[in-house]
This record gives sequence, C-alpha cells and structure tokens, in this order.
Amino acid sequence: MPRLGSRVQVPSPAPFFMLAIISGSGDLPAIVQGILLNRGENVLIIDIFGNEKISAPNNVLYRMNIGQIGKILKLLGQHKIDELLFIGGLSRPSFRNLHFDFTGLYWYFRIYKNMKKGDNNLLTTILNMLRKRGFKIRSIPDTAPELLARLDDSFMPLSKQNLKDIEIGEKILNDLSKHDIGQAIVIQNGLVLGIEAIEGTDNLLRRVKSLKRDTKTGGVLVKLPKVNQTDLADLPTIGPDTILNAKDAALDGIAIKANKTIIVDRNQTMELAKKFNIFIKVIN
Repeated sequence: MPRLGSRVQVPSPAPFFMLAIISGSGDLPAIVQGILLNRGENVLIIDIFGNEKISAPNNVLYRMNIGQIGKILKLLGQHKIDELLFIGGLSRPSFRNLHFDFTGLYWYFRIYKNMKKGDNNLLTTILNMLRKRGFKIRSIPDTAPELLARLDDSFMPLSKQNLKDIEIGEKILNDLSKHDIGQAIVIQNGLVLGIEAIEGTDNLLRRVKSLKRDTKTGGVLVKLPKVNQTDLADLPTIGPDTILNAKDAALDGIAIKANKTIIVDRNQTMELAKKFNIFIKVIN
C-alpha cells in the first residue's frame, strides 16, 4: 500500500488506434501518417520493409519482418484494430530474408501457387485472406484523395509526337497488364526504350538514359495502373525524384492516370517539372 501523502503512479492507458498502416518503402507512409494525424485519426504503424523515413514512439511504430504474420495479427488483435491501410513501395523479399513464424509459414504455403502469377495476383490473394479474418482494407482514394493526380494537374503543351508516344505507351501497358509485369514504360518517337520490371521506375529512367536517340523529341514516361488493378495497394506513384530522373534522362514529360496515380509532395513535384520544362499530362 502506498505511503500516506505519496503520489500513486497511474499507468498511462494504452493508445487507441483507428487503423493500422502497413508501411512499405519510400516517403508515402510518413506523408499519409501526417495526413491522418492532422485529421485526428490515431494510427498504429507496422513497418515491414525497414523504412527509416517513418518515425513514431515505440508504442506506435513496430518494425517487423513480413514473414511474422502471426506476430502482426496478434498485435492488431491486442489493439482491437480491424482496419488496414497498405501504403508505400511493396517489393517481393528474398525467401531467405523471410523469418517465418508458424502463421507466416502457413500463409506462405497458402499463397505460393499465386506467387508465379504476378504481383497483382499475389497482392489480391493476401488482401482476400485478411478480409476473411475480418479486416477492412482501406484505400488511398478513400483515405487521402488529396494525394491523387487530378486532370487540372496537367500543364505545358505537348507536341503531336508526344501525344502519339503516350497513346502507344498506354496501349502497350494495357496489353501487358495480363502478364502483370510493370506500371511504366518510356517511349521515344514510337520506339520502346524500356519497360519497368522489378527494378522500379527510377531505375528504369536511369537505364533508358543511354538508349535514347538523338532527336528533337526527348521521349515520354507513361506510368499507369494495370488494367483491373486494385486501388488498395501499390498505386502508381510519382514525386520529386521522378522529375529529377526524367530530367537526367532528358525526357520531354510524364503521362499519368487521373485519380489512379499518387503524387508525392505535389507542390515540389510541379515546381521541379516547370523548372526543367518537363510536361505532366494527366489522362482519363
């Protein structure tokens, strides 16, 4: 029993979270975290890719291996969280880097047959398994629509060749969607300079730099969601780094999809694009 007149230490109540952010790589998780906090939504953050750009107190941020599904589900249950938001870059980890717990191993064998069908199939399978456990999966369009590209984000005139290159890029990406390959392509004068594979858009831009032809038209990066791609994770994203890499590759501009593409740090992205005369075309 405490001494008369002494202060009794009352334990702080456990924080109440409205949802959990499952954090991938890049700047987006921290940006979305800030948007939700400003809106008054307390969020638990589970970082599964070692994203050092996101920070929070220890009882808010948990860093876990993607193979620790059981540990992740237990944490969500302890906090009575039933809403999840996947945000940030999601790439397939190497099998040897997956430190499976028992539940993680069970999930792995359940999704194994979909792993060879492409990332979109794999992601859909995982989201469906989470839904069966009672989780609601939130999307960026519903949660932070201010991050999405709008038609009025377009600026600077395009040449006829730019428009043709965008049309070609859009058609090729739509055709490739059934193979679940990538979200981006670089076209110059009707020629395909590169298609995004596992390396990501920034590395694609670095790769095509040495492949460009010496012509008046610099080429276009077309970045679009796959046909029938879910809005719940891995939406196409551009930001300041995209502009800097497009400038380094001497491209004329970038074409993206309205309401289906995330723009990281919109103001800086647009300022850099205007500074370097890189057009942004937002298409329906």
